[in-house]
Amino acid sequence: MTNLRILIVDISLRYGGSNSRVLGLMESFPPASIALAALDKSPLMRQAVAMNLEVYPIARHKIDPRIPFSLLRLIQQKGFQVLDVQNPQSKLWSSFISRRAGAALVSTLNSWYEAEYEGNLKGRIYQWIERMTTSRTDMFIAVSKDIQVHLKNQNLSKEMVVLIPNAVEMNQDSITADSTWLRNRFDLPQDSRVCTAVGRLVWAKGYKHLIRAIAQSNDPRLCCVIIGEGRQKKELEEMIKQNSLQERVKLGGFQEHLQALKILKSSDIFVMPSLSEGTPISLLEGAMLGIPIVASRIGGIPQLVEDRRHALLVEPGNETELAEAIDYLLQHPRHATQLAKEARDHVANNFSRQAQQKATQAAYLKAIERMHKKIK
Repeated sequence: MTNLRILIVDISLRYGGSNSRVLGLMESFPPASIALAALDKSPLMRQAVAMNLEVYPIARHKIDPRIPFSLLRLIQQKGFQVLDVQNPQSKLWSSFISRRAGAALVSTLNSWYEAEYEGNLKGRIYQWIERMTTSRTDMFIAVSKDIQVHLKNQNLSKEMVVLIPNAVEMNQDSITADSTWLRNRFDLPQDSRVCTAVGRLVWAKGYKHLIRAIAQSNDPRLCCVIIGEGRQKKELEEMIKQNSLQERVKLGGFQEHLQALKILKSSDIFVMPSLSEGTPISLLEGAMLGIPIVASRIGGIPQLVEDRRHALLVEPGNETELAEAIDYLLQHPRHATQLAKEARDHVANNFSRQAQQKATQAAYLKAIERMHKKIK
């Protein structure tokens, strides 16, 4: 099909890994073929505008009842044939109007919501939205095998679910590393060894376990920077105080993408203590930057990096194992450097944007074909 027009719908309030996937995917498609519908002045929209991508504000709040009407008008005016929705709210609003607009509905699942939200009410509601809109969905894209298995267990046909892992493209030489700048930026001792984590401040990221692991570390020079924002901020601040780690653990808040990459490259270790994950883009970026990695053995992470070949993987929630893995990399810099090199080569060779774009376009075309069969 020529002149394919895709609208990605992402009305998230906070910036996360799924937003990075959206922006990367948009960069890999021809500019005239893909656009973004987002919340006005959201971090995602600001970043898309800065990248000169085609983006349309559709509301200021994700519960604005005018969103489906804005989407319908936008689709009809711009001729979009595919709606690729990135989260439950985006899917709920889009499912109301996709058939009326004559656009195929694709649901990209960046996580399994019940697992991400520890089975709480919010996670169950999000999973309910996903199930209730299944009949209106023409294609599901899972970013990890774990999510793909969950979807297939919902009695979906094989043709409706496609696995497309996250990808990364980066000129790592354009990102500068400056350890002195990093330590000054977060008021850390100049002789400190810094591990950095990147992601929303939510239960699924496992930051409480990371803070306790820092407290257990045998290296008094070890410090930690956590980049991100979210609802757990006050809890994490209180935990940092309770463990007397105010000088060693810093919550860095939201950082623009290039700034976050500079922080990562200036660090000694990238750490991902997640309790639930898809295929995290920040881990792919950490690997491409050549930073030694400690991560949880959960979700799609083992699909990205192999334990003791590309990274050290630990059991999720095991604070002692996490502390020991971080200490090991600091104590064995030669081995850490070798792991980082292997990870960088592995990610560069196996998780390219070109392959992701080709697979995603094929999924969009199948979704259009399925939609036409449904309405005949």
